[in-house]
Amino acid sequence: MNIKQYINVYQKKMALCVKKTNQLYGDVSIPGSKSYTHRALIIASLGGSSQIRNPLVSSDTLATKKACEALGAEITDRGGDWIVRGVEGEINFRKDTIDVSNSGTTLRLFTALAALSGKHIRLLGDSSINSRPMKPLLDALSGWATIESDGGYPPLRLKNKRGAFGDEKIRIRGDVSSQFISALLIVAPLVGLEIEIIGVLKSRPYVEMTLELMNKAGMRVEVFDKGFFVEKQAYGGYDYTVPGDYSSAANILAPAAFIESDVVLRNLYQNDSQGDKKILDVLEQMGAEIKRGEDYVRIRKAESLVAVDFDAQNTPDIVLPLVAVACFAKDISFFRNIEHLRFKESNRLDACNEFSKLGASVRVLKDSVQVMGSSKIKAANMQGFDDHRVVMALAAAALNAVDGISRIDSAAMLNVSFPNYIEVMNSLGADLWLEDE
Repeated sequence: MNIKQYINVYQKKMALCVKKTNQLYGDVSIPGSKSYTHRALIIASLGGSSQIRNPLVSSDTLATKKACEALGAEITDRGGDWIVRGVEGEINFRKDTIDVSNSGTTLRLFTALAALSGKHIRLLGDSSINSRPMKPLLDALSGWATIESDGGYPPLRLKNKRGAFGDEKIRIRGDVSSQFISALLIVAPLVGLEIEIIGVLKSRPYVEMTLELMNKAGMRVEVFDKGFFVEKQAYGGYDYTVPGDYSSAANILAPAAFIESDVVLRNLYQNDSQGDKKILDVLEQMGAEIKRGEDYVRIRKAESLVAVDFDAQNTPDIVLPLVAVACFAKDISFFRNIEHLRFKESNRLDACNEFSKLGASVRVLKDSVQVMGSSKIKAANMQGFDDHRVVMALAAAALNAVDGISRIDSAAMLNVSFPNYIEVMNSLGADLWLEDE
């Protein structure tokens, strides 16, 4: 099936069925990075003319595309690339309501843009979006805009109350979501802004992605120990190729570490800002055989998986795939500094408890998780919590589970980041399929 067909399939409530897989062999291409696609499209929409190659087409990125069109950008598909005619810095929304669906990135990045609007802009989404904390960003923007919210949660309604800007300064916490910082950075060239980070900036690689793309659009950003300074300037256009998504690749790399395998994953580069490429180092520490090429990664199964102690403060999206690997490792693995996993599409820290249904021993603490591997991983029925990353990570572990077929609900959410996940995995030898919940 093509991407549009997958999107239609995933409109229904589906369960992902997983049967034990004995080997994974083959050569696959990893879809474009969701995080890069969001940022590349928004930044292009604020400039002049741009071309975005290899964008990820998924429910989340299509939400950003619609939001950019509501801002006034013109976006056309040309052979799989997106051609963007931007608004050249003019914040004059053509629509006053933006439905971000399930995309927290769209919500957060567009909240800062809505704070510059001369008319009221309403941002809303599905039930998951209504649980996403926004208060630190809303507090930071309160000097710019009148803001209506449900106690700091969506839906939101914003309207600019200032008009003119210059020599602005904002202070904001860095320990809830790096997307708040990216949102402020993206609007910074439109107003001239100094951003001071309070406390620790978690998930910093995602901010580095934003800075990388701003640089490609010609922006000058001064980086300090505790923040950033961006002078007022005009976004330029660019021609940008979206690299493959290490966050998605993690869900292929993980089972390949404990199932007989020889897998090549293409469209993965070593020179971009994706922090999630750290999974290669961690899997090597656990025993997997990894080869890094200029634009590919090759992985072979570990002879014997060993436990790991990993500080995942900057790479929360690879925690669940690594927990799947830890289910088969000797001794206890520790994943630390991950309290911010509670504020994703679901409470991903608590979601780690689902691995215990397979037979692993999992202990979830305030900001960490401990996993004792087991040789008796058996098929189970598990919850995906309407979260694409939970579904894929549970499927990774279930691929090596004996005694039956595992079922994971919320399979419709695969469309958020990896619409052809099942097709790619089955091409390598996995046995995955969908059934009605």
